[in-house]
Amino acid sequence: MELVVMAVFTLLLIPLFILCLAGIWLLGIMIQDWLESEPTGQALIRRFRRLAYGLMNLLL
Repeated sequence: MELVVMAVFTLLLIPLFILCLAGIWLLGIMIQDWLESEPTGQALIRRFRRLAYGLMNLLL
């Protein structure tokens, strides 16, 4: 019985997790589009990209 409950719970959690990831991804796209439309936003995007590339280089 416990195994069935765990299986159903897992099957319900997986689509919820995927939906959360899709929502975060879409929110990121919307924020990036908004920042690119702002003149100061482009400088922020360049700064964050440089920071992200620097962190990736440190991890690799």
